[in-house]
Amino acid sequence: MTKAEALAEVRPYSDLIQIDGMDDAILGVVGSIESSVLAYSYLKCIQIHMEMGMEYQDAREWIDTQYPHDEIVMIYDHYL
Repeated sequence: MTKAEALAEVRPYSDLIQIDGMDDAILGVVGSIESSVLAYSYLKCIQIHMEMGMEYQDAREWIDTQYPHDEIVMIYDHYL
């Protein structure tokens, strides 16, 4: 069972948008009963892309331009 599937069991929302291959970057679910989205760790997403062979700057650019930012929450934890 993926982290997203486990979270969906606790908070049963079938409309949670998931990013393929980024399950380890999921931090949790944010929102309300009517509308919830998955929250992802920006730093962990970069790390996963780098493990797949991308350079750091390419991973940041890919995340910044290709992820559905209007359908997920990205936690910019690299600033913490």
